[in-house]
Parts: sequence; structure tokens; C-alpha cells
Amino acid sequence: MRWVFALLLIANAIYFFFQAYMVQPVARSAQVDTTQVDLGQPVVLLSELEGEQVAALQPEPELAISEQPAAVSPMCWMLGAFKEKVSAKQMQGRLAALEINFALKEFEVAGKPDYWVHIPPQPNRKLAVKLLREVQLKKIDSFLITEGELANGISLGLFTEQKRAENLYETRKKQGLEVQLKEVPRVYTEIWLVSEQGEYDKFSEPLWEKIKQGQAGIERRKNYCNKIASPENID
Repeated sequence: MRWVFALLLIANAIYFFFQAYMVQPVARSAQVDTTQVDLGQPVVLLSELEGEQVAALQPEPELAISEQPAAVSPMCWMLGAFKEKVSAKQMQGRLAALEINFALKEFEVAGKPDYWVHIPPQPNRKLAVKLLREVQLKKIDSFLITEGELANGISLGLFTEQKRAENLYETRKKQGLEVQLKEVPRVYTEIWLVSEQGEYDKFSEPLWEKIKQGQAGIERRKNYCNKIASPENID
């Protein structure tokens, strides 16, 4: 019986050892890790959102860029230049009889400058007259300038040719006179007839050939109506 009791005691010891050192580690390794993981925002269906929320999620449509074609200015004719208004008005009347409307326009045009040889203005009229007499005693053509920016000066000559003015300038300077040479701009008025907008196509080439007969020196030019500021802007 002793050996039976010893056998049971050994079996109990083995069972205790197995439960203490083998089963518990396996149980511990089988436990589920319950650590929370942040997965971000929860998934929400579009059907669960309010109308304003759905609209906020929609991408903004790109603005359509509408390209408007640039407006083309109509073309206009110009006839001229006329020496007198009477001639321009006669031509205007002939065209009006053909139901082609032209307006009479006057343009200021820069011309070739003049060149003025002169003695600078004196402090007052008395000194200017005194100087004039001294110059005239030397047999030099001269006269007193009475108005303008050169008032109280002495004019020695006004020329259309620059070379002639320069020659006189050098001559008077050698004679001991205090002289200056001034370029004087010239502006003159030209008279033209300008077609009104919408009349361009009416003025045909055959009509122009007929109209210009007996009008020596009259030209026909064209350009965009909104660019006609002077005859120089016309083709």
C-alpha cells in the first residue's frame, strides 16, 4: 500500500507543477489586448448629413471666364485738305445729295518752323528803344519787338530756312551784337471732310473718281473713326 500512496503523491506533484508553470503562461498569452486605437473620425454616410453640410463638402465650381470679343471701331473717310471752307461746303453738299454724310472738321497741323535772329529783351522799353537806335546807326535792319515773350527785344530777321538764319546769326555776332537764334514753331489750320459712322461703304471707288474731278490737290484717306484726331493719323 505504501507504494500506491507514494505513486499518488508523485502524480499530485506533477499535476501541481503542470498547472503552476505551464497552463498560466498560455492563458496570459491568450488574453486580448484591449488598448484603444484612434482611427480618426467615424465614417458618416452622405444621406445622414444635413443639406448645408453636404453643400460644404462639394468642391466650388470654377468660374467660367467669358471672353468678349473686342468691339471693332467702324472705318471713316477723310477728304481734303481744302484751302477754303467754301470749297469744303460745296463738296459736302454734293455728297449729301447722294445721301452720304460728311462733317466739316478743322485740324491744327504742325508746320515747318521759322528761325528768328534777335537781341534778347531789355529790362524796359526805354533801354530797348535806345539799343534799337544804336543798332540802326550801324545800318543793320532791325525793329523793336513790342509783345510776346520777346517783348523789348530787337528783331534782326525771321527766316524759313535754318541755314540763312544761322549765317545772319554768325555775321551779327562778329559785329559785336549780343544775338540769339530762336526756333519758332508754326501751326496752321487744315480743312477736311470726315464721313460719319456708317457711311464708309457708301463712298465707293467709282464715286470717288467722279467726285475728285476738278478738285486739284484733294486727297481721300481712311482710318478707324475713333482714331481720327488729325490728318496725320489717316492712311
